[in-house]
Amino acid sequence: MRIVREGVRRASAHGSSRSVLVVAYFFPPLGGGGVQRTAKFVKYIPHHGWMPTVITTTARYYGVHDESLLNDIPAEVRVVAASENDLLRRAGNWLSGRRWVPGRWRYLPGQVLGWPDPMNGWVLGALAAVARELHTGNYDALITTSAPYSAHIVGALARRITGVPWIADFRDEWSQNPELKQPEFLKRLSSRVERMIVGGCDRVIVTTNGARLAGPVAGKQTTITNGVDLADIAVKMAVSPRERFTLSFVGSLYGDRNCREVLAALKRLSDRGAIDPDRVEFRIVGRVSVDDLTDVRERIRITQLGYVSHHAALAEMRSADALVAYLPSHSRSIPGKIFEYLACGRPILCVVGRGSASFEMVRELGAGYSVEPTDSV
Repeated sequence: MRIVREGVRRASAHGSSRSVLVVAYFFPPLGGGGVQRTAKFVKYIPHHGWMPTVITTTARYYGVHDESLLNDIPAEVRVVAASENDLLRRAGNWLSGRRWVPGRWRYLPGQVLGWPDPMNGWVLGALAAVARELHTGNYDALITTSAPYSAHIVGALARRITGVPWIADFRDEWSQNPELKQPEFLKRLSSRVERMIVGGCDRVIVTTNGARLAGPVAGKQTTITNGVDLADIAVKMAVSPRERFTLSFVGSLYGDRNCREVLAALKRLSDRGAIDPDRVEFRIVGRVSVDDLTDVRERIRITQLGYVSHHAALAEMRSADALVAYLPSHSRSIPGKIFEYLACGRPILCVVGRGSASFEMVRELGAGYSVEPTDSV
């Protein structure tokens, strides 16, 4: 932190500092994996002569906070919290829960009113904040980062109005994402808007070379992978010894990211006596939005810690005997969590489809075992 701030002062003193406006919904004090990439950009780019101002959200409707991540943000960085209106999201949730909506269309109102993402009520507030900043300040560039994808809509409108050079950072794929669950007409709409965004920005950033975007990216796409801040790993932290062999999954369980095959394999091993269930513990460090753990609990000890601070999550990684990375079989991404796993030096069990960038990286580095969800034990 001290080095970054001195770098800012040196750049300013020589008149060489340039200004960049960063539009990021997920930003400290919000927590979660989506926050850290942008927070680290903001932490380190001042040392390279760029002074960021951040447009984020008032965050009244997002439940995960991590105040400790504010320590990454240099004191000179100004953060503007734009207002967010949750009316469309609440209306969509209410309509999706009505019994009079036919079963197969039950969730359609929520998907339509929640397009392009549930944070769309932030667009007007963010656009107003961006317009004020671009009108009153002399900015050399604009960066928008997704998810949520509505941030890029703010960028597209700002670029059209002001002509400011614009960089669109896609932390995840959008319309080409195999995990996208939308009706076909909404997927086509997402693809059309994504083409407009990719075509209208000056540069596109993706996290893997295999990322797929709609629209012409030739000559403007740059890959900046996720990573790990070694300053976080260098911090001394207490690591408690474990009485059992611990497999730890750090992250949220939801939808297709449910660790189902890993838990089923542990249950089978326990059933046939290959492992002692009293000597094995599966720890989930994050939110759990799946409800099919009951039968596994009868055979395997499962500990749910819920969401913890980033510092506490790193301590959990360091104290585990092995770390579980679980991605949908069709995933093409390498989450930042895997880089943190690597830096913590614990063996990794990477469960994802063969050919995934995560699968190949763990295998090639000899950092543990890469297996497909369909592999049996």
